[in-house]
Amino acid sequence: MEMRERNQIIYEMRESGSKYTEIAKLFDIGKGRVRDIYLKDKMKRDHVEEIPVLVRMLSTRVKTALLRLFKDKHILDDPQNIIDGIKFSELMNVPFLSKKSRQELIDTLIALGYIKEGDEWLQNNPVPGQANRKYP
Repeated sequence: MEMRERNQIIYEMRESGSKYTEIAKLFDIGKGRVRDIYLKDKMKRDHVEEIPVLVRMLSTRVKTALLRLFKDKHILDDPQNIIDGIKFSELMNVPFLSKKSRQELIDTLIALGYIKEGDEWLQNNPVPGQANRKYP
């Protein structure tokens, strides 16, 4: 079970009246951790319109890598900032952005309609030796 799925179940169980201790036993985690997960999820749901779309969609791992790469806390405010701020070939060579993280970012940008498969951004300045490859 993925963490997002687990957190969703924790939220739903708590909303339906389950106690923190019951949920904690089920997932073999502390009741304080269950409370943290529930409250974080509740806050996200209550303020979903205020949270930038990339913050909602990307994993913490990818968000942290982007913040580290761009050194700008506003990079996640608008997906266009990422496309304007880095070439695909540069993205492919960021040492702390794994293949899985790059794929998650690209899939998110495609899902949001900022790029599409075969887009110029994906083809722009391909990595040497990988000219035929669309994306990671």
